[in-house]
Amino acid sequence: MSALRWGIAAAVALVLGSGTLRASAAAPSDAEAETAVATYNATVEDPDKVICRKIQQTGSHFKKRVCYKRREWDEMTRAAQDIMRARTQGGNAEPMH
Repeated sequence: MSALRWGIAAAVALVLGSGTLRASAAAPSDAEAETAVATYNATVEDPDKVICRKIQQTGSHFKKRVCYKRREWDEMTRAAQDIMRARTQGGNAEPMH
Protein backbone atom coordinates (compact mmCIF):
# COMPACT_ATOMS: atom_id res chain seq x y z
CA MET A 1 0.00 0.00 0.00
CA SER A 2 1.46 3.38 -0.91
CA ALA A 3 2.49 5.93 1.68
CA LEU A 4 -0.35 8.22 0.59
CA ARG A 5 -2.95 5.52 1.23
CA TRP A 6 -1.41 4.72 4.61
CA GLY A 7 -1.52 8.37 5.58
CA ILE A 8 -5.11 8.78 4.51
CA ALA A 9 -6.10 5.56 6.25
CA ALA A 10 -4.38 6.74 9.44
CA ALA A 11 -6.15 10.10 9.34
CA VAL A 12 -9.53 8.52 8.72
CA ALA A 13 -8.96 5.99 11.51
CA LEU A 14 -8.00 8.84 13.83
CA VAL A 15 -11.19 10.74 13.08
CA LEU A 16 -13.40 7.64 13.12
CA GLY A 17 -12.07 6.83 16.54
CA SER A 18 -13.31 10.20 17.80
CA GLY A 19 -16.91 8.98 17.81
CA THR A 20 -18.28 11.39 15.19
CA LEU A 21 -19.31 8.62 12.81
CA ARG A 22 -22.98 8.92 11.98
CA ALA A 23 -23.50 5.65 10.12
CA SER A 24 -24.40 2.58 12.12
CA ALA A 25 -25.02 -1.12 11.61
CA ALA A 26 -28.78 -0.56 11.93
CA ALA A 27 -28.86 2.30 9.43
CA PRO A 28 -32.10 3.19 7.65
CA SER A 29 -32.58 2.36 3.98
CA ASP A 30 -30.81 4.56 1.45
CA ALA A 31 -34.07 6.27 0.47
CA GLU A 32 -34.95 7.03 4.11
CA ALA A 33 -31.46 8.27 4.82
CA GLU A 34 -31.40 10.50 1.74
CA THR A 35 -34.73 12.03 2.75
CA ALA A 36 -33.51 12.64 6.30
CA VAL A 37 -30.26 14.21 5.05
CA ALA A 38 -32.10 16.45 2.56
CA THR A 39 -34.53 17.59 5.27
CA TYR A 40 -31.68 18.36 7.68
CA ASN A 41 -29.60 20.13 5.01
CA ALA A 42 -32.52 22.42 4.14
CA THR A 43 -32.41 23.85 7.68
CA VAL A 44 -28.67 24.47 8.25
CA GLU A 45 -25.84 26.63 6.95
CA ASP A 46 -23.36 25.25 4.41
CA PRO A 47 -20.56 24.10 6.80
CA ASP A 48 -23.14 22.09 8.76
CA LYS A 49 -24.65 20.32 5.74
CA VAL A 50 -24.32 16.54 5.83
CA ILE A 51 -22.46 14.87 2.97
CA CYS A 52 -22.66 11.10 2.56
CA ARG A 53 -20.03 9.10 0.71
CA LYS A 54 -19.63 5.40 -0.01
CA ILE A 55 -16.33 4.16 1.43
CA GLN A 56 -14.67 0.88 0.44
CA GLN A 57 -14.31 -1.35 3.48
CA THR A 58 -11.19 -3.47 3.87
CA GLY A 59 -12.04 -7.14 3.49
CA SER A 60 -15.40 -6.53 1.85
CA HIS A 61 -16.69 -6.07 -1.67
CA PHE A 62 -19.40 -3.76 -0.36
CA LYS A 63 -19.02 -0.05 0.23
CA LYS A 64 -20.27 1.46 3.46
CA ARG A 65 -22.25 4.68 3.46
CA VAL A 66 -20.60 7.20 5.79
CA CYS A 67 -22.07 10.62 6.55
CA TYR A 68 -20.32 13.61 8.11
CA LYS A 69 -20.86 17.34 8.12
CA ARG A 70 -18.97 19.28 5.44
CA ARG A 71 -16.60 20.77 8.03
CA GLU A 72 -15.78 17.26 9.36
CA TRP A 73 -14.91 16.00 5.85
CA ASP A 74 -12.68 19.10 5.47
CA GLU A 75 -10.97 18.37 8.82
CA MET A 76 -10.29 14.75 7.80
CA THR A 77 -8.85 15.90 4.48
CA ARG A 78 -6.60 18.46 6.19
CA ALA A 79 -5.45 15.88 8.76
CA ALA A 80 -4.54 13.39 6.01
CA GLN A 81 -2.70 16.10 4.08
CA ASP A 82 -0.80 17.20 7.21
CA ILE A 83 0.28 13.62 7.93
CA MET A 84 1.47 13.11 4.36
CA ARG A 85 3.23 16.48 4.32
CA ALA A 86 5.07 15.60 7.54
CA ARG A 87 6.06 12.17 6.19
CA THR A 88 7.37 13.53 2.89
CA GLN A 89 9.37 16.25 4.65
CA GLY A 90 11.25 13.67 6.68
CA GLY A 91 9.48 14.33 9.95
CA ASN A 92 7.33 12.04 11.99
CA ALA A 93 3.69 11.32 11.15
CA GLU A 94 2.27 13.90 13.58
CA PRO A 95 0.04 16.51 11.95
CA MET A 96 1.42 20.03 11.74
CA HIS A 97 -0.56 22.78 13.48
